[in-house]
Amino acid sequence: MTSSAPDCRSRRDSGFTLLELLIAISILALMFTLLTGGIRFGVAAWQKGSDIGRHAGEIRTAHRLLRRQIEQLRPVVMQSERRRGRRVAFVGEPDTLRFIAPPPAQSAPPGIYLIQLAIAPAPDGKRLALFWRRLQPDHADFTEDGDLKSVVLGQGLAGGVIDYFGRARGEDVPRWHRRWVGREAVPELIRIRLTYPDDDDRQWPDLIAAPQLGAR
Repeated sequence: MTSSAPDCRSRRDSGFTLLELLIAISILALMFTLLTGGIRFGVAAWQKGSDIGRHAGEIRTAHRLLRRQIEQLRPVVMQSERRRGRRVAFVGEPDTLRFIAPPPAQSAPPGIYLIQLAIAPAPDGKRLALFWRRLQPDHADFTEDGDLKSVVLGQGLAGGVIDYFGRARGEDVPRWHRRWVGREAVPELIRIRLTYPDDDDRQWPDLIAAPQLGAR
């Protein structure tokens, strides 16, 4: 009976048993799995937050650029070639907006430019792009033709629409219109609405801007 106690102590002093090693390894593996999962979750959360912040910054930049261009719109009145009367150099469609304004890029030569905003199909859905081209002094080249420079302001869109608020001929009160073409004046307000796919965290607040100058 007395000889069993030294034998037990000698076995404990000699090291861990195989069962103890397996338990220790399992615990370490579980801790490593939990630690790795926490690191991955933290990295994913940081990456998502970084993407949201970057996208929000891009949307704010696009808003500022578009608002500035619309507010600086030049409502130049041109003689109509197809019918009697005059019309303003402004074409507003649900997916296209074309008008005259200063250049959007500070590096561009000074002058008056054709500015065109378009919501068009793209490989990843739809995109919002801004185009510009310098016009001749008489504005006779107010068309979509020519060598246009461009910049993409939004991509991966689900859809978008441009609306125009004003009073058309024969209307007593102003209202929102889907088209503004061949009018004698520019609209009072221009609204740009964009939507993203349901699984996209980006949000485009409606942009409503007012031209600052009346037709001349």
